[in-house]
Amino acid sequence: MTIGEKTAARPLRLLVVDDVRPNRLLIRALLVPEGHVVEEAADGPAALAALAAGPPPDAVLLDVHMPGMDGHEVAAAIRALPGPAGRVPIIALTGDIRAEDIAAARAAGMDDHLAKPVDRARLLAVLARVMPG
Repeated sequence: MTIGEKTAARPLRLLVVDDVRPNRLLIRALLVPEGHVVEEAADGPAALAALAAGPPPDAVLLDVHMPGMDGHEVAAAIRALPGPAGRVPIIALTGDIRAEDIAAARAAGMDDHLAKPVDRARLLAVLARVMPG
């Protein structure tokens, strides 16, 4: 079974949080053909509002470098939410690929790390890794 088959068998609802609209559109273009539903937020407060409105998505793809509230702050705020929203898998989206950058993302509460530029195969592999089952 390929990763595409695994993710197509269970369409996911994903929240993509990035302050750069073309980045959100790229992630959407990579995921929608795989059968996934993509919701977008342009910043941390919008992401937190979407999570508070519920139900939580299957996973959050979170840009690390955003003005105002950065990805580490957003991840920590998500982890502080009660119930399922506080346990949603979070994947860091960033150009930061050093071991200390990955460790900082994990320390902030992120479950995995995806380096930019993002390609479909790596994105689907990370989703398969963080999703239960």
